[in-house]
Amino acid sequence: MNIKKEIWIQNGLIGRNVFDGSHMVVPLNDIQMNQACDRSEFMNVLWSEMCASVLRDGGPLIEGHMNIHYIIINGVAKDFH
Repeated sequence: MNIKKEIWIQNGLIGRNVFDGSHMVVPLNDIQMNQACDRSEFMNVLWSEMCASVLRDGGPLIEGHMNIHYIIINGVAKDFH
């Protein structure tokens, strides 16, 4: 599977569920995307806030539940780490 040819979101995260290995695609809105990409001294706090925001919006639990492989920025998949 070539994940980069299967992108259907503009901004978000792509990875696998750590418990069952299922494929996960998590779209992010502009605020969540800014939090996910932050590199300031507050990046860990902002990452946690982004994860909580996704959950509040009806998305999946990310922290501790998702192995993130790619971050999608403006439709372009980039390795997450």
